Amino acid sequence: MINRTGMGFMLNRSSHAMRLPSLSLGLVIVSLSCTWLSHALADDTSDCESANGVTPICGFKHPEDLEVMAGERLMIVSEYGSISGKIPGSLSSYHTEDGTIMRLFPDASATIHAPSSENSMWGDKNCPGPPTAAFSPHGIHHNIDLAPERLLVVNHGGRESIEIFEVTLDAGGNNVSLAWRGCVVAAPGTWLNDVVGSLNGGFVATNMMPRDFTLEQMMATEASKDDSGYALEWHHDSGWRKLPGTDGALTNGIEISPDGKVLFINYYLGSKIVAVERETGKHLWAIELEGPDNTSWAPDGKLLVATHQHTTLKDVLECAGADIPYCPIAYEIMAIDPNTGSYTLRYQGIGAPMAAATVGVQIGQTLYLGSFAGERIGRVELGQ
Repeated sequence: MINRTGMGFMLNRSSHAMRLPSLSLGLVIVSLSCTWLSHALADDTSDCESANGVTPICGFKHPEDLEVMAGERLMIVSEYGSISGKIPGSLSSYHTEDGTIMRLFPDASATIHAPSSENSMWGDKNCPGPPTAAFSPHGIHHNIDLAPERLLVVNHGGRESIEIFEVTLDAGGNNVSLAWRGCVVAAPGTWLNDVVGSLNGGFVATNMMPRDFTLEQMMATEASKDDSGYALEWHHDSGWRKLPGTDGALTNGIEISPDGKVLFINYYLGSKIVAVERETGKHLWAIELEGPDNTSWAPDGKLLVATHQHTTLKDVLECAGADIPYCPIAYEIMAIDPNTGSYTLRYQGIGAPMAAATVGVQIGQTLYLGSFAGERIGRVELGQ
């Protein structure tokens, strides 16, 4: 959502226009009625038990984005704080076989390196140093095609940035560790959502909207579907550049083709997904799907996109500000042919014990679901 990264807004009203970066913890969307949320949860169970074909995996906090490690035993989980950066979050691992959850960062045992001025894959040589305790992750991407492997993380806490970690798996593939290696501070005025690595050591990130965007402007964008953001690329030698052909209404999740030539971009408020040539900006195809959030590659070569159904920005805001086990927004996981844009429904869900999926990742015939709100990941056995 607003990740292959959930929207996760934490807002409060003032007597003036609401400028999201200056939000205060504790005054969370106080002007929004919770009637919808209370009604939606009224008949749903909140305990951590299987229901409706979904097995909940509890013990997380806002597990907004998921990345599968080599060997498919481990996932890295982005436990989202808030888009304003006022609420910290963390990175954790989940073992798909034994169910172990481990905090990876921030953690007292986490390895911190000095920013590199020589290796371009670790970011900007002028990175001001490691993130503070305010670290608040959003969209993440695991580069398995680079050696050593790296994890890219959108961070809103303390600074708007892409944080870069070295990923290390033990010999058996049963434990993963992260070492912070560097960062890239966001381009001025941008508000990032998701990120994907490119084969040249750089990366592409989605800019949702200007950093000073107000809630009124967001509501207007929802109604008009006018452009509010775009994708931008960073490379060690050239810095940031806006990519042509990527403008849209609330630029959200992003994926990249294996050859690095095509970007697949989700526009959450535009209800649109576009395949764009990275260098030229040419649109190869575009499809309309309601509320597309994050994207992942499935084992069969399809793009899995989590979409939110029959919902509004107001619904999302209410979930983001509520202390609930899960958000009841209906969702679908769509499987898209990356060559043509044709799509089929892979899974849909609503209600207990897991909803409002922001991402779906598939391991074998098992689908794992993350969300921008609540305390749990969902596990679904496909084909049953």
